[in-house]
Amino acid sequence: MHGWMDGWMDGWMDGWIDGWMDGWMDGWMDGSMDGWLHG
Repeated sequence: MHGWMDGWMDGWMDGWIDGWMDGWMDGWMDGSMDGWLHG
């Protein structure tokens, strides 16, 4: 692979994982708060 392709793929994967983790944490926190408040 070319160097720029490696960098592009690394950046894309990092961004995708960061976004996925952010969304997962947001959903988990929202669900936990809902359960704690209404449980």
